[in-house]
Amino acid sequence: MSTTYDFYTGTFFGKKIPESDFDYYAARAEEYISARCGSVPAGEMLDKAVCACAEVYYSSEPGTVLSSEKVGDYSVTYSGGADMSQSLESRLIAVLSVYLPAVGWC
Repeated sequence: MSTTYDFYTGTFFGKKIPESDFDYYAARAEEYISARCGSVPAGEMLDKAVCACAEVYYSSEPGTVLSSEKVGDYSVTYSGGADMSQSLESRLIAVLSVYLPAVGWC
C-alpha cells in the first residue's frame, strides 16, 4: 500500500476513517486509482489521492456518517453518506481531480 494511517492523519489531516478501518478503504482506493488511471507516479499527491478516495468510500458505507445527535434524552442518527445525490463514481472523480489533474479522465 502506498500510504499509511500516519500520513492520513499527519499530512492529509484526515479525521473520518478510524485507524482500524483505514487499510481496507485505502486498499480499495488504490485499486480504483490503478484501474482508472493506470500507472501513476508514487509521491505525496498519489498518497493524498488515496486518502481522499478512501474517505469517499468510507463515507459511502451505511452507518458511517453521523447526521444528527441530540444530548437531552440521548439520540444519534447515522446516514449512508454526506451527499448521496451524487453517484459514488462522480464523487471519486471529483476528489481525484484535485490531486491527479494530469490524468486525462479527472
